[in-house]
Amino acid sequence: MNRDDQPTPWFRKIWPLSRRWRPRHAPRPLAPHRACRPLCFESCESRRLLNGTGVISGTVFADPAGSTPLENAVVQLFEDTNGDREFDAGDIAIASDVSAPGTGAYEFSALADGRYFVQQQPLAAPLAAVLPAHYTVDIMGGSAGSLIDDFDAPDPLATFFINGIDADPKAMPAIGPKIEGGQRDALIDVQGTPNAISATGFFGQGVFNLGSATPGTLAILEYDGPDADHTSPIVNGHGLDLDATNHGANSGISVYFNTIQVGGVATRMGLEATLTGPMGESAFYTGLVPESTGPSSFFIPFTAFAVSSGFSFENVDSLSFLFNPTTMLDVDFVVDRIALNDPSGVTYDFVNEVPGIDVEKSTNGQDADLPTGPLVAVGDGVT
Repeated sequence: MNRDDQPTPWFRKIWPLSRRWRPRHAPRPLAPHRACRPLCFESCESRRLLNGTGVISGTVFADPAGSTPLENAVVQLFEDTNGDREFDAGDIAIASDVSAPGTGAYEFSALADGRYFVQQQPLAAPLAAVLPAHYTVDIMGGSAGSLIDDFDAPDPLATFFINGIDADPKAMPAIGPKIEGGQRDALIDVQGTPNAISATGFFGQGVFNLGSATPGTLAILEYDGPDADHTSPIVNGHGLDLDATNHGANSGISVYFNTIQVGGVATRMGLEATLTGPMGESAFYTGLVPESTGPSSFFIPFTAFAVSSGFSFENVDSLSFLFNPTTMLDVDFVVDRIALNDPSGVTYDFVNEVPGIDVEKSTNGQDADLPTGPLVAVGDGVT
């Protein structure tokens, strides 16, 4: 019996070497091998959703102008079965739909997040040519668009600890199949007065995490395909060769955040986006992203960009993003993904071209096609 005239507590039986008396319901001590944990970065849980709410829809037309709906056309949906992000023989058709009478509409619904390919099957002659050959569609959080980066790469994750371990600035390139162009060039740059811990964070496991202990830390993310230059976009090169319009009338770029915390009295973080064309022409955006204690998204419509002469959103060679640029703010944020999309909804339409022969009279240029032109009997001469 112990000094309270109670049975010996269980924890004194298990750890007899511990002479310090504990209350009867004392918490169980940690096992010796778990008593201490080494200092490390805590990884965030990936937010890849499988909620089955995505929709891919469009219309099939019988003419290139898109004015005459075509019914009974078969449209197939393929998933990226082999995970190589390309539409090839390794991808399996998982659904099909027939364009509706009168409207030519088709739809695939209840889709989980992932990459899909949409293809209309060719029709019998004369409607034999289909444009485009297929669409590549990413479902992200239930929305359709095109993924730029989901920050799954690198694996294992890559950390930075500027002024504690790493020098300033810190370049962090990464390659991965879910990165637009196959490579992400990242640069963490402390603009303010450095201290023992100026900036910490990591890339990987579905997020880009940055915590700045020094006001004036900026982060640059750049996508221009595989290259050895991790600080500036490719010029006069092959680059991405990307159609950024994503076939939506109100297309733009969405940046999805887990959290945004801005130090001091400020409540917004600066964000810049630059798109360049094959000859260096560009489109530029600068704005402020509001603080958020939970998941949020920030949409930048292409109409908000200042565009230089000759630039086209249908021919983009590089994309770059600057977080917290030119401001001396202390910011902490977590980016979940970046994507091209259209919040108002994207439709993926197919058109079928009708092969034909144009016949004109060489003497006066008159149309000799049927039914609008003059009837010429077989065997008669054309004058």
